[in-house]
Amino acid sequence: MEIRKQKLRNLVLRGDVPSANPDKAINYKVDFQLPVRVILFRIDHYKPFVRQYSEKERDLLRYSLTNVIQENFARGFACECIDMGEDLLCGLVQLPLGTSGAGRRGSARMAS
Repeated sequence: MEIRKQKLRNLVLRGDVPSANPDKAINYKVDFQLPVRVILFRIDHYKPFVRQYSEKERDLLRYSLTNVIQENFARGFACECIDMGEDLLCGLVQLPLGTSGAGRRGSARMAS
């Protein structure tokens, strides 16, 4: 797994928020010093899918779904999409400041 994807998975799983001066080579689409929304996507009927298709085909489906999610959210927001394995995908979406509560007190933040 590439470093960028692994760092994003660690962010979601363990709360490892990138520093204020992240490695420029990683090029995150989201500024983790600002509020970020976490959106989880679960693939329905995954067990029958596992029985019917090979691991390579399942990987391709998850890759395709992360691209679709990324492209749709990227039309209006900074977004990262992560394959969390099995039947779970995660979108990290950053709303522009001043919209839908972003930046307001009580907004969800990745850092605790």
